[in-house]
Amino acid sequence: MMLEDIMHVIKSANNIVILTHKDPDGDAVGSSLAMYLALKGINKKVDLIIPTYPKTFDFLPGSEEIKKESNVKNYDLAIALDCGDRERLNGFVDYFDNANKKISIDHHGTNTMFGDYNYVNPDAAATTQVLYLILSFLEIDITKD
Repeated sequence: MMLEDIMHVIKSANNIVILTHKDPDGDAVGSSLAMYLALKGINKKVDLIIPTYPKTFDFLPGSEEIKKESNVKNYDLAIALDCGDRERLNGFVDYFDNANKKISIDHHGTNTMFGDYNYVNPDAAATTQVLYLILSFLEIDITKD
């Protein structure tokens, strides 16, 4: 089952990068921050890289920890959120390509299934809705933040 595979990959990774699409909207920034906080909550070393995003999202918990880039060349795991294909990964596709394992979580029916593991639900209104299901399955506490 794909969720069990994703659970195993996340739980076995130590060094994780989270990426989203260029010109991110609320779903992209919100789902990325939610995943970041959830993984930090289970003591994972996580970088969230979003080079530019609308400052209207600066009020969101964890936004002060968003990085523009990283000096890490090879992550154990890269997670792409709300991104239909690797070319839209904010110009930082190398972080994704160089990771040992890759997960794509999305709600766009046009997703090209570019990860090693893909969880895409085109019936979902947003990636955050898909992420809620995944975090619940992983038995990760979903906090207010």
